[in-house]
Amino acid sequence: VEAEQKSGADGRPGYPCFGAAGVPSSVVGLWAPGGKASELRDPDTGALIGLPLEKGRKLVMQVHYNTQNGAAPDQSSILVKVNKNALKAKWVVMANFMLSLKPGLPDVESSDTQGSSWWQAVNLIFERGLADDYIAGGGVLSAISLELLKIVLNQPEARDFKVYGVAPHMHILGKKITLEKISADNQNMCMAEVPKFDFHWQAGYTYVKPLTLTKTDKLKLTCRFNTVGRTEKIVFGEGTQDEMCLAFLLVAE
Repeated sequence: VEAEQKSGADGRPGYPCFGAAGVPSSVVGLWAPGGKASELRDPDTGALIGLPLEKGRKLVMQVHYNTQNGAAPDQSSILVKVNKNALKAKWVVMANFMLSLKPGLPDVESSDTQGSSWWQAVNLIFERGLADDYIAGGGVLSAISLELLKIVLNQPEARDFKVYGVAPHMHILGKKITLEKISADNQNMCMAEVPKFDFHWQAGYTYVKPLTLTKTDKLKLTCRFNTVGRTEKIVFGEGTQDEMCLAFLLVAE
């Protein structure tokens, strides 16, 4: 309902949504240059894996435009396949919202370690339409809504998850990104590594066999950047000239 109310309010098709969808929502699909359509099945059972879409809900397609070299009419389109019997999975985000990089350096590292309680909380923030406020605040508890504050302070209980795939993401300063699973006995396992990240050719990756994250496991996300040519501090943001350090995980309980 909220998306329909916003659509066309400024006299143009759609509505501005810089960052998240700007309404209560959850991610049902991701695409970036270099990506392609794919059909994913559970390696153990062969069952098709899908993202749940509740009856009566609308799909919001957000497009990030780069207008540095001019603008042209939008010709974007999507094709959605529906299967009522697919296994239910969902995309969740593991992100370093506190990212802050010094300018003028050929190699700057930033990392963050989180348990499942935290990225479940971030998922709730997106589902309730609070993501834009949270992202704009850099993930900090300043000038945010009471509802957002409650989610951040009262995180969901840690749970076990099956992980089917991962989509690491940075922007144009990104050099390398690594995602590791850290078990309770401090044993590290690599879940994803892109040693030569290219913003113009990024993709998601699925596992030959799904991985298991237990409630005691933590995820460590490490990103390296080249900030030579920049003269001011770089922070987490949606703009191409901002930066990101995140990984989307395709999970099922």
